[in-house]
Amino acid sequence: MPANVDLTYTGELTVVTCWCGMTHAVPIELRNYQLREHEAGRTFSVHCPLERAENALDHERASHRATKGHLTRSKRRASPGDASGIARGGSGTC
Repeated sequence: MPANVDLTYTGELTVVTCWCGMTHAVPIELRNYQLREHEAGRTFSVHCPLERAENALDHERASHRATKGHLTRSKRRASPGDASGIARGGSGTC
């Protein structure tokens, strides 16, 4: 979604604070529904705007760990004195 978007909303909003400290506005009907569900012992979450960013960050961290693992294994396979992973052409000189 573009950074600057004009929205027209005619309902009432309430401000809530996420456990992470981020404050955001949600429609009051949605907040009331969430509270009723909570009182009835059911879970209904209004997700924090930062949640998507946190999920993306978690994904990137996992990807980084996997890449680091691949790099470590590659380095071990090409340890000093082991030319099995090095392709040489022609005369064998660099």
